[in-house]
Amino acid sequence: MAIKIGIVEDEWLIAESIRMALNEIGYETTEAASTYEASLEMIKTEKPDLLMIDIMIDGKKDGVDLAETINKTYKLPFIFLTGNYDAHTIERAKKVKPSAYIVKPFREIDLYTAIEIALLNFKENNTDEASIKYLKNIIFIKEGDLYHKVELNDIIYIKSENVYLSIFTSKKPYLVRSTMESFLKNELNGLLFKIHKSYAVNLKYLESMNTNTLNVAGMDLPIHKNYKEELLKAVLSLK
Repeated sequence: MAIKIGIVEDEWLIAESIRMALNEIGYETTEAASTYEASLEMIKTEKPDLLMIDIMIDGKKDGVDLAETINKTYKLPFIFLTGNYDAHTIERAKKVKPSAYIVKPFREIDLYTAIEIALLNFKENNTDEASIKYLKNIIFIKEGDLYHKVELNDIIYIKSENVYLSIFTSKKPYLVRSTMESFLKNELNGLLFKIHKSYAVNLKYLESMNTNTLNVAGMDLPIHKNYKEELLKAVLSLK
């Protein structure tokens, strides 16, 4: 599922250029909101993963006021779109701690870079493991100095070995320092189903099963008796 970006911009042409650029890069977008009130309604109904906010929008409340409400109520990352604004407005903007600033006119690479960094830095999970960062529908897995973006749908299964997890995806495997319990607690969409104390699988990749094993993407994995009943219910509910 694509990341959804909420657009807050009161100039239609600029809003359209932002929307088209984001769609071209591969993000999903909302319809642009042009006021504080419309923006809050958009957040409630569209549930974006990140917001791009023009500081100067229509109405008595501006983008900084909106950002203050977001920080208090919605806890979403946001990026400010800025132009030549007065020093007082910029000082107010700094206090709400946006993930980034983008200066108009912008380029697609400016949007992509700012969004990816904002998503990466936002909402680190509540465990002590620094090797995984969680966000809606995706995780970021650290290898050396790099974070690799992994969509949850691409995870085939995970295997627990003490305090490490082997995460097998449709592209490549990863090794991270985390427990099974911690990972499944933070895995927001419930895509992974535990079949054994050491294994959890994405039933999207299920090929066959019997009383003792389950085959996902050509790999036979053990099924523990404690999980059989719930596993059967889950399999029968698949559409």
